[in-house]
Amino acid sequence: MSHRLYFYKNAESNLVAIVTLIFLAIVSIGIFWTFVSNEINLSPKISCSDFELSNNIKILNACYLNENEILVSVERGLEGYEISSLQFNFDGFKFLLKDKSLGCSDVRELNSDYGRACEVISAGMKKDYVFNVAGEDISKNIFVGVYLKDSDDMCGDFQKEISANC
Repeated sequence: MSHRLYFYKNAESNLVAIVTLIFLAIVSIGIFWTFVSNEINLSPKISCSDFELSNNIKILNACYLNENEILVSVERGLEGYEISSLQFNFDGFKFLLKDKSLGCSDVRELNSDYGRACEVISAGMKKDYVFNVAGEDISKNIFVGVYLKDSDDMCGDFQKEISANC
């Protein structure tokens, strides 16, 4: 009987050693991946010049709905650039529209109310934004700039003349 008991203890210690080695291997791979993945960028960084050359954002129309509101129709190409925000500039009077902004008080989507969430236009879509410009001295032109994800630089300076009536 003692021979049989010795055999089971020996097998048990081999099993504990194998499980410990597997655990240590998994932990070391996890630690290695944590440090290496920070150094490796899996998605290429898009530069502003790449974005501008793609002609990804177009201002289709810009016009006065009434004396207090300007309608701007924007179309976005199919390219999948990640846009974090759009800046609409009416000669110094600026609106920064961030992705999934909550409570847009001076911007609304057409057929919507002020104060609701407003979103940056998705790839392949057309969107109509209405801006409340009451009391502002607005010029004849609108400029739209684009901020790409993980970038502090504004890309593009897309321009359109604002027509008197829609």
